[in-house]
Amino acid sequence: MCFTILVLSLVLLSVSSEEITISKEYELDKFLCDETHSLDDDIVLVLSDNITHFISNNVSFCGVINDTYSLTLTSESSKQALIQCNDSGMLPNSGFAFINIHSLTLTRLVFTGCGEELKRLAAIGSINSRGSPMHFTQYHSAVLVFFHINTLLIDEVNITNYYGFAILSINTRNTSINYCNITNSYGGKGDGFKKDFGSGLFFLFTDVASSGNCNLTIQRCILSKNFEYYQSKTESICDFYHPKHNQEHIIPIFNAAGLSVFNLQKKFITNIQVMQSQFIHNRGTLAAAVLILYYNSVQQSQVHISNATFENNFSNNGCRGSDLSFIFYVNKSIKGEQQYSHQLCVSNSSFSRDKSESHEKGIIYLYIYNPSKEINVTLIFSRVNFTSIVAKGTGICLHAVSDISDNLAKNSTAQVILTDITAVRNTQLSNLYTRNYHQSIFVIENFDYILLAGNSTYTNNYGSVFGIKNTKVILDGRLHFENNTGNSGSAFMLTGFSRFILNDKLNATFIHNVAFTSGGAIYAYNDITSECMFTPLTPLANGSNITMLFINNNATYSGNAIFSNNLYNCSTMKNFDAVVAKNYYHALSRGTILNKTDDKQLSTVAFKPIICYNDTSNFMNDNNSIVVYPGMVLQFPMSVLDAFNQSTDTDVSLNLLHFEHLKETSTQGVPSKNWYVTPIVITLSQNNCTTVNVSIFKRTEHDSPLGLSLLMSIPQVSLARVTHFNPKRCPPGLEFVNSTHKCECSHVLHKIDFQPVCKISSDGHNSLITIKLITSYISHSNWIGTLRNGTAFGVSSCCYNYCRYKNNCDAFVINDSAESIDVLIANSSNYDNKESLCLDNREGPLCSQCIPGYSVTFGSSQCAKCSNWWLLTLIVYGLAGPLLIYLLYTLNLTLTTGKLNGIIFYSQMLNNTNILLRYHNAVNHGFTKFIFFCSRGIVLLINLNISFNIPLCFYDGMSELWKSGLGLLFPVYLLSIVIGLIIISRYSVKLSNRIARSSIQVLVTVVHLSFSTLLSSLIDVFTPAYIHTNTSDVPLVVWQNDGTVDYGKGCHLILMIVTGLIVSTILTTYLTVLLAGRPLMKIDRIREYLRPIYEAIHAPYRPNREFFFSFSTIFIALTYLISTLAIGTNPEFGVAVGVSVTCLYLNIVGFSSPFKSMHLNVLSVVIYSVVIILTCSFWCIVSATASIKWAILATFCHLIIIIILLFVITGQLSFGKKLFSRVDDFFLNIKFKFDRPLVHQENLQQCDSFYQSCNEREPLLNS
Repeated sequence: MCFTILVLSLVLLSVSSEEITISKEYELDKFLCDETHSLDDDIVLVLSDNITHFISNNVSFCGVINDTYSLTLTSESSKQALIQCNDSGMLPNSGFAFINIHSLTLTRLVFTGCGEELKRLAAIGSINSRGSPMHFTQYHSAVLVFFHINTLLIDEVNITNYYGFAILSINTRNTSINYCNITNSYGGKGDGFKKDFGSGLFFLFTDVASSGNCNLTIQRCILSKNFEYYQSKTESICDFYHPKHNQEHIIPIFNAAGLSVFNLQKKFITNIQVMQSQFIHNRGTLAAAVLILYYNSVQQSQVHISNATFENNFSNNGCRGSDLSFIFYVNKSIKGEQQYSHQLCVSNSSFSRDKSESHEKGIIYLYIYNPSKEINVTLIFSRVNFTSIVAKGTGICLHAVSDISDNLAKNSTAQVILTDITAVRNTQLSNLYTRNYHQSIFVIENFDYILLAGNSTYTNNYGSVFGIKNTKVILDGRLHFENNTGNSGSAFMLTGFSRFILNDKLNATFIHNVAFTSGGAIYAYNDITSECMFTPLTPLANGSNITMLFINNNATYSGNAIFSNNLYNCSTMKNFDAVVAKNYYHALSRGTILNKTDDKQLSTVAFKPIICYNDTSNFMNDNNSIVVYPGMVLQFPMSVLDAFNQSTDTDVSLNLLHFEHLKETSTQGVPSKNWYVTPIVITLSQNNCTTVNVSIFKRTEHDSPLGLSLLMSIPQVSLARVTHFNPKRCPPGLEFVNSTHKCECSHVLHKIDFQPVCKISSDGHNSLITIKLITSYISHSNWIGTLRNGTAFGVSSCCYNYCRYKNNCDAFVINDSAESIDVLIANSSNYDNKESLCLDNREGPLCSQCIPGYSVTFGSSQCAKCSNWWLLTLIVYGLAGPLLIYLLYTLNLTLTTGKLNGIIFYSQMLNNTNILLRYHNAVNHGFTKFIFFCSRGIVLLINLNISFNIPLCFYDGMSELWKSGLGLLFPVYLLSIVIGLIIISRYSVKLSNRIARSSIQVLVTVVHLSFSTLLSSLIDVFTPAYIHTNTSDVPLVVWQNDGTVDYGKGCHLILMIVTGLIVSTILTTYLTVLLAGRPLMKIDRIREYLRPIYEAIHAPYRPNREFFFSFSTIFIALTYLISTLAIGTNPEFGVAVGVSVTCLYLNIVGFSSPFKSMHLNVLSVVIYSVVIILTCSFWCIVSATASIKWAILATFCHLIIIIILLFVITGQLSFGKKLFSRVDDFFLNIKFKFDRPLVHQENLQQCDSFYQSCNEREPLLNS
């Protein structure tokens, strides 16, 4: 190790200081570094500013040792002289050491490229003495070293591009540094420099030297772009809040990148002032800008930082205090015999950043370890601005913590005073959705008190402004908090035994502050003592001389302005009950809280849980039990009240217990092992009623004989709420699944063509069991329900007759009550609007059974209360037959006229699709309903169907089997009347003269009218329905009209035989005659009998157009067949096919002009057009959800048919016949485009006619 200490030996001839001018580049190097000299007088070295003064790297430290005289290094002019070390560019190289000099002055100098390792300094041994708790490492370096200098003046000195500390000062008694610029340190830059070299200015005070007081003044200096790297990962400033140091434990020196002041002395006082200085863009591992340490230094001291600017200083490893770190450590074994006072004062300064880094923590860190009653530490910030600080962690603007080893924070003598503070747009990057006082802008822990005074403003900060623990908060002056956002208490969040002390004349304003949880402006919770949270400084004050305004603050859970405990019945205010407290806080806030218009401003801890009631319901009353199922979602409104009888927020614990007696109100019960609830804890907000969703689950399907109750309790009080349940097995349609511990959709629901979604919920009154249908098309024939007295559950897609049709319904609702199980239908978007799945007064499988006391009726699908006056009903139907036959005879309403053919076709088509019933469900009001009723009556009357949609009782207890059988007899009854009249006319000349010309016509007409009814009866009786059950994989096969009747067995088999015989006899004969008439007419023996029938059927048709009647009949039969085949698979597809074929056929018929009379052709075109519109609208009603407009369109179509029917009936009267004759003449005269030569008598003799005979006589029926 080479140490060169140059001592100047000048012989002074006078008492004045000797001045030496350095004017050559290496002259200063030779003068200071080559030889060792001793000063015999005050020396002034004047450096030329026209050259660069090079210092070679041949020596380590250049300098002077003397304790008597003074040394001055200065530039020859006002321009700074440049001193450059290491011309080769290698670091480290050379430094300067000045030791034991009485007075040292450095002015107007620039040092660049300098810095040498301290291990090459001879005096390092005394510096790293055993008495010091800290030591410099082998890597620490410095540019200027000052050791035991009485007076040090550094003025207008710049140190740039340096290595290690720019200035290392040890025990300099009076130091003044002015107008200096310290920039661009090499400390730790690059991979090869990651050692703890030091950086910036470092001042060390120890007891090694003289014990005289020391003063340090730094003024108008700029410290920027300095970089410090601290290698050691232990015993750093980050660890000082849990120190492990003692007198025997020596730790390496650590430092800030800018300014570091270490006070290790115990014998003298230090006073430190930093004024009008700037700390910009410094970056350190532990601290960036300023680090001040008191280590077991109990002597009175003061640090004053004023008019300073801190901008964009960052800590590399995320330690707190990047701009200012103040560490005051006192070992517990060190006790003072007198009171000592230490003070840190920061005034008229600003802290800001224009960028952020993800790892960056707070900018000011104030740490006091183990303060005692003998040592008073006061931290003062006055007229300080904090702007745009973005960081995460504890206290991003200021974190002050008093770490007391014996956990006696009440005995702390440390204080924090903040006066005239401005904090604007500071952002806490930590997750604010967790309640933690650390996530605040200013964090104060374990101090005696914090005083907020002066005129202070805190606005637009993200994160609670103050997070305070175990510290009294004294409020004074004018404080303004606006637009701040925090988790709990956007202005103040107090924990531990913290509380407020309100000074007289306090004027605090809280405006538009928002909290994510509780306490929009203030959250204060003292869980240690019973002291009042808001205590006036004057004990007898009633709040009249204190103003705390709360305007438009908001909290999600409770306390839009304040949430706190210890608001009443607390220890520091006598007779302070809830009533007195309410008046006190009302006066304190000048009426902005606890007023009549807003009762949510002030909240305290929950006092009791309540279930919300209304005026008409004893919702979830203890005397009523709620039916619950595994997996059920229980919804109920709940709230908690505080002592002011206002809603507040809290966590409510939920537990399921078993009670031996269900009505027991005690909270003592046996915890349920099988049943459990989620969630087990719910958070209620300050809303008057919060809807709580609670799910009930069951681990196994095993039943418990004990009652089940839900215990709702809150942690603050012992009072609990008990609600009793009636646990049940899974309801119909659902089954228990062990893996999910709940009821899910029964497997049988997947047997039909939809995907079910099942859910169980409750509103506190009834259980709501819903099965939503997800399907590719809307089906209106689905049925679900119970079978076999409720022992089985079944589903079917064959409920065509008695299930209610609602086009917008896509869900089943099961009402499982104690009396019965009801199935309803609803729309999944609104379950409140629901109706029974079955038509009125119906129940059972496929809704085919009447409820008790009701019977099946004729003329309607409804059930009604019936008597046994069946004879009266029989008389009504008995008279209806002759009346209908009489009308047919009198008005000559037969197929021969041709006027009824189109209307009969219309009626038979509608009777097949049952379209009128669909229309009736789509529109159910006023005029349209009346038209539907009339149209349905016409359709059923023309088809000789006695189901006029008017329930008529035959006898009490009539079944669907008897209804179907008796309904088939009406067409047979009419045919019997006509045939009887024909037979009687053979023996009665008078009767024969009256009916001879129309008897065959009426007979053929009655057979044709009954065609669709007989065909429908045959299809109806022979159509099965399939019901899938949860007890068997094989579906039940039942009759579609009665789900309790086995298909093809017993009584149903008899009905099938009877119906088959009757229908097949009539229809086979009719169709045989109709289709095989040509070959049959060639048989002479039967020609006489068939000729009148043919003439009756084909009389209105033109030659070669007679086949249209047969085709129409076959077409009707085909549509019935398509409908029957499609109804069990996809009815919408069947309707689409039927509509397309119908439209095509009707267009062909309508434009073929098959009738002789032109008015019949026009009439058929009109009727067929109406039928086309009706069939198209029927498709739209089935496939579309908005069916009202189509039903209204169909209403006008039905109205047209009714008018045409009235017109036809009128035409059969005498004046009507004349009218039809004039219509025919009119069309003949204008040569209507459909007009063709009418068939006259001679045309009937053509051999190419339908009859294939030229020798037949003229038709008997010409009228």
